[in-house]
Amino acid sequence: MEENAADKFITALHNPINCNFVCRLCAIFYYVIFRPLLRFNFSINILFLLG
Repeated sequence: MEENAADKFITALHNPINCNFVCRLCAIFYYVIFRPLLRFNFSINILFLLG
């Protein structure tokens, strides 16, 4: 099951029609995961500067 999903993902990467979908997925991952992490690190740095 997992290998099938990986194969589908790889074929989706190689398909130019699905490239936009993959870009949207990457953007969603960026906004959901990386931006809160960056804000979290930023607040920790401010706490270290204040402390």
